[in-house]
Amino acid sequence: MKTRVLVAEDNKDILILLRLWLERLNYEVIAAKDGIKAVELATAETPDLIIMDIVMPKLSGLEAAFQIKNIPEAQGIPILAVTGMGQPRNQKMTCKPCVTATLPSRSRSRI
Repeated sequence: MKTRVLVAEDNKDILILLRLWLERLNYEVIAAKDGIKAVELATAETPDLIIMDIVMPKLSGLEAAFQIKNIPEAQGIPILAVTGMGQPRNQKMTCKPCVTATLPSRSRSRI
């Protein structure tokens, strides 16, 4: 059984890029184009990892992440927050920043 990754991203090009990259690495990809759909899919599909854009329509990635963490069935799913907004105020909103070089090994150890 393949590891399932939910990618929540409203930018079509980035979503395609992430899907192709993850599928090439032999992951099963589930896609959501807004925060509301991400919450729905996190509950219904129970992915092994969620890659969540911060700025999305209908419900932001941060709001979606907080909702997901309050759903008992989804509380243990690691969420990787991604954004093109590199402002310091946005960095403070995420919980656990990490060094980019360690990201692949830390992600693999969780899924």
